[in-house]
Amino acid sequence: MQKQQISFYSSIRSLQLGIFVLALLTAGVACFFIFYPIVYEETPWHSSSLSAEIRKQERTFELLPMNEGPLALLDQTPYVPYPNLADEIVLLGRNDRPDAPKDLMKVMLGLKSSKEHREMVIGDRVFLNFSHPDGRRGASFDTFGSPLWISPKILGSDVILESALEVIGEDETKLLEEKRTFTLKSLGEWERASYLEDASSLDFLSELQNVTGFAPDRVLDLYGGDSYKRLKHKPRFQFNSKGQMVFLSRGDTLVWKDCRWQLTNVSKKTRDFPLARVQSVNGSEISFKVWDQSGFHSRELRVPISGGQPLTFRIEDVFARIRQRTMHSVSCKLAGKSTILRKGDWVFHTPSGWKVLKSAQELSQFLDYRLQGELFIFDGLEKVKGSAHMMGHLFDRTRSMCQKVRLPLVEKKGVIAAKQKPKQPDEDFLLFDEDFDEDLDDFEEIY
Repeated sequence: MQKQQISFYSSIRSLQLGIFVLALLTAGVACFFIFYPIVYEETPWHSSSLSAEIRKQERTFELLPMNEGPLALLDQTPYVPYPNLADEIVLLGRNDRPDAPKDLMKVMLGLKSSKEHREMVIGDRVFLNFSHPDGRRGASFDTFGSPLWISPKILGSDVILESALEVIGEDETKLLEEKRTFTLKSLGEWERASYLEDASSLDFLSELQNVTGFAPDRVLDLYGGDSYKRLKHKPRFQFNSKGQMVFLSRGDTLVWKDCRWQLTNVSKKTRDFPLARVQSVNGSEISFKVWDQSGFHSRELRVPISGGQPLTFRIEDVFARIRQRTMHSVSCKLAGKSTILRKGDWVFHTPSGWKVLKSAQELSQFLDYRLQGELFIFDGLEKVKGSAHMMGHLFDRTRSMCQKVRLPLVEKKGVIAAKQKPKQPDEDFLLFDEDFDEDLDDFEEIY
């Protein structure tokens, strides 16, 4: 009984499974007949012109040239080798004159292989040609048409060169574009000689090379008033044998005009003339940077500064028998001649002997270096350890050296001369008129 029941249930399951499979097949067939006409009608490949379209595509495909269309499998970019410009292009000069326009800064580039050189404004382009009909190698400057161009730029203190290799097709499309950038190398003075004309023979440069430097003028340092304040403690330089003397400090600028160097302020008016600027000054030398008119020829020069000329005499041998005349004057033997000196007198040493500079004109000539020689300035009388002395300063002929002078006065019968009642000097014995002090006051106001 149980076996019959199990067999019955197995038959029922098999029947159910068969019915499910049959239902699935029926549904699939129904879906096919429902959607097939729609798909069949909307598909272009089943249109009436299907065979004609296929034939048209086959005919077009046959007419296509190789390496185009579906068969364009090969890279058509032309191969152009990029030259090593870093070993070919050098920086010959940079117009860094202080009066150069910042928006038109120029550099000069040189080509090692051809020794050509060209001025370029920062940011401009110039073409290079590496292909020569005569077969020679190396680069040369080209006007237009070369695929290689260069353009200089300024980055801080360096000059950067931007280069590009561009190949343009017939339809104006870029087939190749490659850019590179590097820092230009500067050549030394001797290396630039093979590219540029030597500027050492130019007059303005030789004049500066032969300049004579002197230490600051000690006369102006000690006795110069407000009018000479700007010249104090500045070294001086004599540019020619005529005695032209210029006081210079760091940053000062000179322009070569009218065949001589002149102090100036940089401006548009100085661009057409050689220029020099003081780079540094110390106790032993001064450093100049010099430019020609173009600004590409520049050179640094160092000029030594003289510390002065030693004295060839003893001041004690110049003044003898010094006696007090008044509170501000003395009588003495000056190089063997009887003389009266007043406080503030300038005693000048000429080739023919010593003399007192009496007029403002003589003082002006001395200050302008038209008169050159040793100088003694009488500062007045002073008691030192109970004895009266004539005080002053002695300067060498370049006025770079100065020494303080203290000469004792002659005493009479044990009495200090400075305590005696001053005597009125003989009018015929005086070397100056009574109005000399007033003239000196006027001179101090003028100078």
